[in-house]
Amino acid sequence: MGIVDGKRIRPEYSATAEGAHTKAEAILRRKILEYENAGTVFKPQEITLQDFLSFWMEEYVDLKLEPNTYYN
Repeated sequence: MGIVDGKRIRPEYSATAEGAHTKAEAILRRKILEYENAGTVFKPQEITLQDFLSFWMEEYVDLKLEPNTYYN
């Protein structure tokens, strides 16, 4: 990466996040996953399939797809 104070600086690798090459990237990936999954985590015994599908229709399909697609 470069030389600082006469010493070669090497990238630090971490296996903490899938596909991450550096510690900073691993932290960033972890934070992005936390953000994307915030409020949408369900324990299997706490929700039925019908409840989940209703949630998915309201929170994903209705917001991200065109009305005709939603209707179909």
